[in-house]
Amino acid sequence: MIIRGGKKTFINKNILSNRLLIWFGLISYPLYLWHWPLLSFIRILGSGFTGFFLRIGAVAVAIGLAWLTYTAVERPLRFGRFGVAKVLG
Repeated sequence: MIIRGGKKTFINKNILSNRLLIWFGLISYPLYLWHWPLLSFIRILGSGFTGFFLRIGAVAVAIGLAWLTYTAVERPLRFGRFGVAKVLG
């Protein structure tokens, strides 16, 4: 329904085109890869108990690492030079 609505609908024009949501969409896969190991690690260190602020801190670190992974790994691999060599590798 969102696709069918087109570019002029409220959700598409105002919400899905929001820069913050686009940014989270770009880092979503690296964030998916980073958040679970960090949250699991703090749970292991805390013997099963983790405080709210510690979890928030781990998610903030995961967001930072996801952005770093996107800019240092994903973008150069997707948009950098040497396309044929990357495919062969």
